[in-house]
Amino acid sequence: MPVTLQFGQYGNQLAPSFLQHILQYSQAPPASDLTAYFRFQESVRKLIPRSVLIDMEPKVIEKCLVSKKLNYQHSQAIWRQSGAGNNWAHGYKNFGQSAGSDILDTIRRESEHVDRNLEYLTFSSLAGGTGSGLSSYVIQELDEQKMKITSQCILPFMQGEINVQCYNSILSFAKMLEHSSQIIPLANDDARIIYMKSNPAQSKTPNFEQMNSVIGHNLALNMFSQELDFNCNLFKIWNCRATPSVSKTESRKLFGIVNTVKQLLLTGSIVDSQMDYQISLKNTTQKYCTGQIQLFGSLIQNPKDIHGSELQKLQQELKDLKTVTVQPQLFKMQSCTIKQMKQQPLENCSSVALNGMLLKKEFETLKNDLVQKLARRQFLHFYEDRGVERDEIVDAIVVVEQMIKNYDEI
Repeated sequence: MPVTLQFGQYGNQLAPSFLQHILQYSQAPPASDLTAYFRFQESVRKLIPRSVLIDMEPKVIEKCLVSKKLNYQHSQAIWRQSGAGNNWAHGYKNFGQSAGSDILDTIRRESEHVDRNLEYLTFSSLAGGTGSGLSSYVIQELDEQKMKITSQCILPFMQGEINVQCYNSILSFAKMLEHSSQIIPLANDDARIIYMKSNPAQSKTPNFEQMNSVIGHNLALNMFSQELDFNCNLFKIWNCRATPSVSKTESRKLFGIVNTVKQLLLTGSIVDSQMDYQISLKNTTQKYCTGQIQLFGSLIQNPKDIHGSELQKLQQELKDLKTVTVQPQLFKMQSCTIKQMKQQPLENCSSVALNGMLLKKEFETLKNDLVQKLARRQFLHFYEDRGVERDEIVDAIVVVEQMIKNYDEI
């Protein structure tokens, strides 16, 4: 049973969207057990999330507490009156020391409501101060207690949100690689692309609420009925995909979903709309350590739609992808689990979780930007003044470089 830990502005905006989608999809017949993410609070006679809300500013947490959608309780929240100034070092070194014990006490109290299989699911931004720095401190402390930790994190827009986002992102991600059991990274740019490709009639750039809905849907469809679990220290990165890529009801035949899933695997696409169908096993270069695929819906809704043997053939093609290697440098997948699920949270849909380095370009961009800034000592004093030495930053770069190398060598 995971206790969700919501860090900073991003974590306290995304986690509620994720939990609302969990509620929605779990009610699809046959209904799923909600106790993994919620518990019954006798004093208010309501279900409340198994969550802890953490921020160094009160604004976003206060919105969560007054919202009636999820019934967060004040005892689950901890905040201060000043932020971390978009500085990983401030969140990790300063707030970690001053607020760390109070945060860990709040987490411990919430964890006491879990009677089996305690683990943690964290939501944080890589670019900010509280989300990146303070979450790094807490993850490290929980890892010392030998806890299982799944860390969901958001990469900043590559065009740049703040000048020091490369520092914050690499330092934070390196801590996740060291201390988290598995990591689910997503990119702001990808969430924007998914929304716009799935809503072609809308020309305006989506706001953060709409982007969080996209991310919440993709995460919830993958996680409401299964655990993402691949225990390997070298390969911790899960990429969550869904079809449809946004939460909407539309008429889709299951065999069409199967073909879409196959193309998601071959292309590594973030969205099921406007994919490149010229890419096939003959020319794809995607590499995955493993995958978990769930198909939701009836095997055959209408005999006129497709003959059962044809659907089985398509499903077999998906299974074959995990072993096929056309040429040594081309498509690779060491293992893949494919499940036919009874639930139908949306009319014929699927979830796709891939253990692979699909955000390699983004992480290399952040890493290279940091290397260049570090060589010029640009912004370095912001971190040294808070107690983070240059060698610690170099070590973080090495950790991220090794992660990229591990996936390249699959």
